[in-house]
Amino acid sequence: MEALGVIPREDVGVYLTAKVGQSQCFISANHKLIKILVQQTGEFECLTPSEFVNKYLNSLNKKIRLF
Repeated sequence: MEALGVIPREDVGVYLTAKVGQSQCFISANHKLIKILVQQTGEFECLTPSEFVNKYLNSLNKKIRLF
């Protein structure tokens, strides 16, 4: 994969684990990896940790407060 310029060599194991595990969302502080995954494969929703918190946990907190 690295030879194709899709996934950096140091991240191939992480990518394959997510792919084989049928992940729906990929969270990483590695901005280069996230950018490549989104642009080249489109297989996962790729977010940084702060993006994940803002998207999923903040909305969950709002729903919990309503009850």
